[in-house]
Amino acid sequence: MYKLIPMILFAVFLLGFTEKEITGEVVIQNPVKKENIKLPQNFNPESAERELINARESGNKELAGELSKYIHEWWKMNRKENYSPITCGDNPEPGKNLKEENSNFNQNILRWGNDVRIDPRNGVNDVKITSLSTGELYTISKFFDGTNYRVIVHRSTDNGETWNIYWDNTFSTGYSITSPGILAVNDTLVLWYILIQNDTLYRTWFITALPGNSFNPISFGSPTGGFNDNVQYWNLDFKTDAPHYGLYEYNYATWVEYYYVGTDSTSVMFARSNELNVSNWELGPVKVMKTSGDNIYYYHSKISFGDPHRLWIIGPLHPYGYPNIYDETIGGVYSDDYGSSWTPSNPFNPLWITPFNDHYDDFECDLAASYIDSNWVILVTRTDTGILHFQDLNLYNYYSKNGGNTWNFQGWVMPDLNFSPDVYVDNSSTAFYAVFRKNIPSGPYEEVRLKIGNINDPSSWTGSYLNIINDDSTDNLSDDFGSYVSYNPSTNEPVVVWTSFEGFTYSIWFDAQTRVKISEKIINEENETTLIPSIGKNNLKIFFYIPSPSNVKLNIYSPDGRIVKNILNSKLNKGNYTYNIRNTLKNGKYFLKLETENTKVSIPLIIVK
Repeated sequence: MYKLIPMILFAVFLLGFTEKEITGEVVIQNPVKKENIKLPQNFNPESAERELINARESGNKELAGELSKYIHEWWKMNRKENYSPITCGDNPEPGKNLKEENSNFNQNILRWGNDVRIDPRNGVNDVKITSLSTGELYTISKFFDGTNYRVIVHRSTDNGETWNIYWDNTFSTGYSITSPGILAVNDTLVLWYILIQNDTLYRTWFITALPGNSFNPISFGSPTGGFNDNVQYWNLDFKTDAPHYGLYEYNYATWVEYYYVGTDSTSVMFARSNELNVSNWELGPVKVMKTSGDNIYYYHSKISFGDPHRLWIIGPLHPYGYPNIYDETIGGVYSDDYGSSWTPSNPFNPLWITPFNDHYDDFECDLAASYIDSNWVILVTRTDTGILHFQDLNLYNYYSKNGGNTWNFQGWVMPDLNFSPDVYVDNSSTAFYAVFRKNIPSGPYEEVRLKIGNINDPSSWTGSYLNIINDDSTDNLSDDFGSYVSYNPSTNEPVVVWTSFEGFTYSIWFDAQTRVKISEKIINEENETTLIPSIGKNNLKIFFYIPSPSNVKLNIYSPDGRIVKNILNSKLNKGNYTYNIRNTLKNGKYFLKLETENTKVSIPLIIVK
């Protein structure tokens, strides 16, 4: 009910606007306002930060907004910008390197389930996905139809079996878009992209819209204002703290700005909007990380929120003196007051999360956090700086159990070529869900793989061989556009989308965990006892593999150790097995336990109907 009145007001407000104004082609306003803020006498930022958190927790929006602006103003007045040798100078080698597509494979092999093509048109690409609490799925993608660029949003009400057009917008000639994204916030859709006019003028753009059969916008706007020249915008990212604050959420955006007039430089940017009004970005844009000098730049930036009231922004840096002095590394800053101030305050010298002098390049990253504790995950693509550059790509997991005060790391996926990680935590913080691209040259296979991390222990993950998602792993996948994961709370499962590039033609695809066919075998590369549950509303599919003949017990336990369901107690031969049982469990947490004569495997089950 709280959102109803603002949505109605926005809907009435939008009746007077054209499609071009809503989509950002026409400049109707400049929401970037320079507000003169006078700090109270004897202002204490530490006390103000504590009062800000209390105000947000109690729902006092007005006080929280006022305190946030005071803290932000104090931070800007007191921050110092001192050059750092790693982020400043000039490099002689060429600038930003973009991945190139390739097309090699043409055979067929079954993997996870029956993949669904979201859009039948060739050329649709760069797909992302989100889910409402009801299980409605929405994707966003972009498309060049030979004349004009288009942004396309699809909707599915049957867990991805079929897809319909929710919105298909054709931009005027001369406009193009990059970096499309979509996220459901309190069951309202937030859409975003970077709009480019005549290859020279750039604008970030956000739209909020009501879900349903067709496009129903609520608000629209840009944290960067109108179209801007002499600057390029790269890789727009967006997150929310709605899983913690509900209807009183803040929404956060980050992107990279590249300035090419005069001394080359890049800045990692931040902005914040209040609730679902993306026409008013009340904080920012502000530069939180910076470089200065030719061919020194941040590739992209990522943002996430997690307890305890912490934001992190990270980005991979191509540094000064590369590769003889410094290697590519991941820099980051954090905020404990909803983006009002950032630590470190010197934008040229952020926290270096990965090494910058170990002869390895860390050039891709993504992050996610739990909303119920202080666990964080950063997934990083790493390659040798020397002769094996891009011939051996490994993924590393940098994880923290204290909000990022300290980071540990582990090899996450290797060997072969592993890259383009994407990690997500659902609103209920049931798990870390991550997808990535894996190339196996000996196959040759190109695979989209999924790993699931323990929300209580970010160092503990399932093996990726348990979830090879794309049916046809010998098809060529896009190198430019990765795979993306979200979570369907109505079926309690991860959902995944990706872009194919078979025959030099883009297409977009979907799969979900419950769509695994019973006849398919588990690919077990390590010959270990394996257990995979797939939870549906009315049924529970259990897949398992045993590496040798054994007596097998399979039971479901309550948290206090009581058996609530006996599934199996029998002698079985080596192989794959599937059990499909009726889901009569009540909402709550359980444990699925598989016992053989040589090993025990236990996996938590979260039931939400």
